Amino acid sequence: MYFRVLSQGPRRMTRPSHSSPAARHHSYLKSRALRDRDCDPRTELVHNRDEARAFLERKWRKVLDYRLVKELWTYGDNRIAVRYACQWRDDAGNGFRSYGNENWKFGLHGLMHHRHASINDMPIKENERKFHCPLGRRPDDHTGLSELGL
Repeated sequence: MYFRVLSQGPRRMTRPSHSSPAARHHSYLKSRALRDRDCDPRTELVHNRDEARAFLERKWRKVLDYRLVKELWTYGDNRIAVRYACQWRDDAGNGFRSYGNENWKFGLHGLMHHRHASINDMPIKENERKFHCPLGRRPDDHTGLSELGL
């Protein structure tokens, strides 16, 4: 089983800021466990698409002004590893930078079977923000993680 890369060079990944939970939940298998730490409780298991959609709807009500930058770390066969950093604020107005690594494993039809993430949250002040692009697709010329020292 192999994962085919459809484009040469770095590939832009779809950001949640312009992708609805209704659309994003379809990247998950109909029956699989998804672990994420952004909703209460800090660890929540999601087992199917309906649960994934409800989870994402709850998450995006709490995680506001979300900006995300990912860099491809490595890939092979049906697996991809990325490192990422994102900035967001909670519904109380507190700012955060979350950063870490994600490992993805895909099934035969390109749906995600497994997602393992190591995530660190760090409170930040407004003047510590590094991502200043508007909501929506990040501009092609936006500085990457390595250039930002992250």
